[in-house]
Amino acid sequence: MNSTTELSHESRDLLIYSAHEILWTASSLASQVQTPAQLQQYRHLLTVGITSLETVVNDRNCPQITRCYTMYILAQVLYCETACLDRVEALLSKGIGMATQSALWDLVLQMECLNVRVLSSTNRKAALYHCSKCLDKFATMQGNYSYYTLQMYQFDLTLDVSRPQAFAISAQWQGLPDGPPKSFLVLYGLVKALDLNLGQTEAQMEVLEQLRNVEQAANLAYYVPQVTMLRLMVTLMVALQRDHFQPVKDASDALEQFLAHLNAQAANKPDKSWDNWYVDGSIKLTGGQGSTFNIQWLTQQQCVQLAYLLIGLARLRHYKTKPAARELLKTCISLTERSSAVPQASSFSHVSDALTHQLKLQCTAQLYLALVEFCSLAFKKGRRALDRFVALSAKLPEKDAEELQSFSWLVAGVGAHAGGRPEAARQYYERISPQNGIYWAAIGNICCLDPSEQNLALLKQTLENMPPEHHVVKHAMGEIIQLAQNKADQTLLQRQESMQRAWRALNMGMTQQLSYVCSLVCVDRFDTIAEKTAAMESSLQAAVAASDCVWAYVVGLKNEELLHQLGQQDKLDGLHRNMDKVKGYVSMLIEGKY
Repeated sequence: MNSTTELSHESRDLLIYSAHEILWTASSLASQVQTPAQLQQYRHLLTVGITSLETVVNDRNCPQITRCYTMYILAQVLYCETACLDRVEALLSKGIGMATQSALWDLVLQMECLNVRVLSSTNRKAALYHCSKCLDKFATMQGNYSYYTLQMYQFDLTLDVSRPQAFAISAQWQGLPDGPPKSFLVLYGLVKALDLNLGQTEAQMEVLEQLRNVEQAANLAYYVPQVTMLRLMVTLMVALQRDHFQPVKDASDALEQFLAHLNAQAANKPDKSWDNWYVDGSIKLTGGQGSTFNIQWLTQQQCVQLAYLLIGLARLRHYKTKPAARELLKTCISLTERSSAVPQASSFSHVSDALTHQLKLQCTAQLYLALVEFCSLAFKKGRRALDRFVALSAKLPEKDAEELQSFSWLVAGVGAHAGGRPEAARQYYERISPQNGIYWAAIGNICCLDPSEQNLALLKQTLENMPPEHHVVKHAMGEIIQLAQNKADQTLLQRQESMQRAWRALNMGMTQQLSYVCSLVCVDRFDTIAEKTAAMESSLQAAVAASDCVWAYVVGLKNEELLHQLGQQDKLDGLHRNMDKVKGYVSMLIEGKY
């Protein structure tokens, strides 16, 4: 790279053009690499493209402005397609100096954005410090798209240090001018708030509605489909958190429809690629004075996988069949398995990042699949799914594995709890830290197993700290506290019924189906068949009222068994009539007629 050359104006322009064409072809091939031969072809194109750009950079006759822009492009290629961070840092250092001399401030700002990304790969604290310095330095360029990119990096890096400071940064984004960068930044902030179980969901829904209006006015669904896709995903996640039936159904339907719309547009293309969706998953928006908002998001394949997972959770949660949810989760897993055949020998960062994403998504789907199986009392299948999660998570980077660890303990605890192993369940629950977003589920279930004064005190403290939208969970915690405090005044049956209500309400906070599995587990603790039947009738009514036909069918089968033991033929006949209706409804859902 240090050897110098002398090119004519025409030769230099031709070399730049051919390098762009070659690198574009290489980028298009990257997501399709499946065999060693394809990997070799990709590496060859990449080498030729990089060598061409290096030749331009080292050309003695190259104008400084052309050299600066070429150095930036070369640094981007080296960062995105290779693991050579030292070369990227050297190029950026030299390029920023040259661009500053030429007063190319928009280019300097874009280079600094890339510089922050490079630093964050090795030292996130240093990256945050440098990012903050750049934002101060370029404070007069707040209308520049690259400035928005730096703001997003600052938010992301500040989360490592202080959540309140980070969300103070994201709160300012709502004051930005309407447009794609503002929409994406606001949505990104909402996603992080959901991940960390922060924020008021009612306010979030208002913001999402405002963003929807902005999208429609600018036709972003066509020009920047990533923004629309992200909004639909966030809307579904917020609706799931609120635990309301119709909003979940509406949000899930909207996501399915947009996914189908994108696929229909791409149906006649050889590669089935979506319109205006970059192959590498990046979002590149051009603003004034050549500025760009350029960030990495999801590839088309990754987006489809995540959409399947979210739609599967919606169906699991509320309005479709449990088998349909299970099949969607399995489809999500099979998609990730199919796309994980990329050769491991490649050292290119985008390939390894994609593999990590697929593996993490696969792990998450396996956890939810285990939850589905435990909820249907299929303990062996649940255990197998959990074992697959354990095996897969061992291949994840440490940080990504840690993010899933607490949820895996909760799922394992629910499996042990429902399977009649309370001591094992408690050990799993107790591993979850009080600072964790799902601690309320852990301490609530611990109190169901052991309502001691110490555990109840922790439960009360957790209850006080919970935001008001978690009304279902707060009600459950209140039930548990009341159960423990009034045990001397209650009969055994009243206490057991109260515990059932507490379990049901508590676990609705994670997934609706857990309320029914808790009923099925708890019912065998009642002393008489008549008491068991009364409890199951209550659960059956709840399932039917919630239009949860599959669980109505499962609970009804249990009730049928109990009524048969009691010899109550009249009630049994009535139950059979109801069950026939429910069974027909289940069949319609499975066949897709609903």
